[in-house]
Amino acid sequence: MKHYPFGGSTAKRTINCPAWKGLSKDIPTTESAAALRGTAIHYMLEQRALDDTYQFDTRLGRKVEGHLMEPEDIVLAGEMWQAMDGLMAEYQIDEFEAETTGEYDEDIGSTIDFIGRGFNSDDQPVLLMVDYKTGRGVQVDAVGNDQLLHNAMSLMANSEAEDLFEDVHHFVGVIIQPNRNGDVQVKKWEFTLKMVIEWEEKFLNAVEVAVNGNAIPKAGSHCAFCPAEPTCPAKTGQALAALQRTPDDLKILGENMAMVSELRAWCSQVEKAAFNALDVGSEVKGFKLVNKLARESWKDEELAIKTLRTKAGGKLQMVEEKLKSPAQIRKLLKARGHDVDLIEMKLTEKKTSGTTIVPESDKRDAVLSHEAFKASLASVGG
Repeated sequence: MKHYPFGGSTAKRTINCPAWKGLSKDIPTTESAAALRGTAIHYMLEQRALDDTYQFDTRLGRKVEGHLMEPEDIVLAGEMWQAMDGLMAEYQIDEFEAETTGEYDEDIGSTIDFIGRGFNSDDQPVLLMVDYKTGRGVQVDAVGNDQLLHNAMSLMANSEAEDLFEDVHHFVGVIIQPNRNGDVQVKKWEFTLKMVIEWEEKFLNAVEVAVNGNAIPKAGSHCAFCPAEPTCPAKTGQALAALQRTPDDLKILGENMAMVSELRAWCSQVEKAAFNALDVGSEVKGFKLVNKLARESWKDEELAIKTLRTKAGGKLQMVEEKLKSPAQIRKLLKARGHDVDLIEMKLTEKKTSGTTIVPESDKRDAVLSHEAFKASLASVGG
């Protein structure tokens, strides 16, 4: 698959911070285990779209695109395809392309996971454009999604799906992604051809600024996964500004919290970049690589049991059995074709481990902390 300098996955970053391209020059990128897993699941979903007989469960324990398929991978692929199958029925998709690349020009292009032509609820021709996201960590919204707009622009210009755009003015962009609890979500956004054309102008202007090299870096949520993030002056400036603030000042506590998620991600990127640099022999002033604390482990567990079991009072004294978590067991059962409700079977129960802090946009209801509840009762009593 060709990687374009200004692709769909970086479209949001290009629009919000054209400087990222210059700042990222010559910075090597590495493929993580999570990326390999995502590639494998994408491949299986593509194969299922093209072949009705393709079965996910037959890949359990086998390597797909270099990734060894675990039960949770098989379950996720199945649930994502179930969502995709529902969308195809809802929009009466009769023509489609899977994993198709569109090329706007030699530097601009992107690949869509699925694009199909059908009809909306008003019987108008519609293009269904679907992007699969397999990771839970960074939740991607469909509404206003720059990658979907980039897909539409690129595929419309030059692709095998070019003919699907004929006489179509309405689009449905969809993100299929597991939420942080692992439940697959279908997030939709209806947009129009006019919106694509207007976005195209904005994007091309940002590309021109990026190519000219005159852009000023700007920090924000678009920094996620940017290779230049660890050394970006906008991010380092943000970190220095944070150090000048009083962390627990109630007047600015909300503002401080808003900075936390971005700076936490930046810190993680800095640590990763420093480790990678030291790992290949580069110098990072003030830091070095050392071996982790050595921990004793068995060289051969079966030999150890055979040698020591009499002295230890038998094998049962030496070996502990531990049941896997409900989530792991549920995925193992689903991967083998058993859909069971462990709570309904009275085998499991759900208990919260306490409270946590989240943005106000989170859909969960706010709760009163134990300390606040006691204070409230005391004020009433008084």
